[in-house]
Amino acid sequence: GVCHASFSTLRKFLRDVVGVTISRGQLAKVIRKVSAALAGPYQTLLDSLPAQRRLNVDETGHKDNGKLWWTWCFRAELFTLFKIEPSRGSEVLLKVLGEEFNGVLGCDYFSAYRKYMEDCRIAVQFCLAHLIREVKFLLTLPDRAARHYGERLLDELRGLFRLIHHRQAFSPRQFQRALEQSREAVLEVGLHAPPHRAARNLAARFRKHGEAYFRFITTPGLEPTN
Repeated sequence: GVCHASFSTLRKFLRDVVGVTISRGQLAKVIRKVSAALAGPYQTLLDSLPAQRRLNVDETGHKDNGKLWWTWCFRAELFTLFKIEPSRGSEVLLKVLGEEFNGVLGCDYFSAYRKYMEDCRIAVQFCLAHLIREVKFLLTLPDRAARHYGERLLDELRGLFRLIHHRQAFSPRQFQRALEQSREAVLEVGLHAPPHRAARNLAARFRKHGEAYFRFITTPGLEPTN
């Protein structure tokens, strides 16, 4: 899977590099046997996802024989599970995690996560790394006020990450206080956008979901990125 290799390519690799001669049919049989052996442990991990206290999720698209599929990645504290689905929608989250997921979901701002959050009242930590990419987009705009807004917001976000990277220099109480001050500084800048559409959209996001970008401050063990 990692090398996107066909059975023929795998057979040649085993023959020429490993020195093992095996037919394509036998190779397919071995892979099916291993898949069957892993089915039980896989299902056990899948069933345990709704009970996780912290769970980071992402998804990526790929094609199989011309048909679009989505590989969902669920990263728990002790394991990572991949699930291939024909959909990128919130119904996948509902099917895997259920309506009463009681942990914190680390994710980007994609609409499927927002719908799941709002429909089922799920606690979310939106990814700050994704937010930084969107703020950097403001720096490419021709509008000077929008660029200035982006620069100020980016400075505050960089300050937040500098603080996180130097957490060892603080006592737990000092670090917590500094995080809260940095959060307020980001929100203070983020909520006051100039009259440019992209900047206003970002400010509206802070008004509606600002808390979900900083849940890691009050949730031990939660990371600010997904």
